[in-house]
Amino acid sequence: MDPRRRQLPPLDLTPWPTTRPPRYCSNSPTTTTSSVARLQAWVEQVYRPGYGHLAATLAPCWSSHDLCLYGLDILSDLWSVLYLQPERTPRTLYAQAEYQARILPALAAQLVTETSGCGHTLPRLRRTS
Repeated sequence: MDPRRRQLPPLDLTPWPTTRPPRYCSNSPTTTTSSVARLQAWVEQVYRPGYGHLAATLAPCWSSHDLCLYGLDILSDLWSVLYLQPERTPRTLYAQAEYQARILPALAAQLVTETSGCGHTLPRLRRTS
């Protein structure tokens, strides 16, 4: 065995905490409605007030787009895992930095791309004739 290999720390395979799967494609309208309502609450109470220019780009029609539902579900669940912990460890701090610097901007860009040309938010043109 290579002597350098013995110096490496063991790989940490501890899984992330589990959460419930998204239910946006459920056959039950009640389940879908409550899942979207949960996301709407998170968007209005956490995302819009806390994430400035990134949140400002979220179109009002986001709940009509599956990609937005999936992205916001990921963002909201990660936010809960990272920020609703009883203590802040160095590992948590690193994960928060990763969320803030990489994950959040990447998903926010996907949400903008998804809703920018959809037609939901375009003003209706008035006929002049």
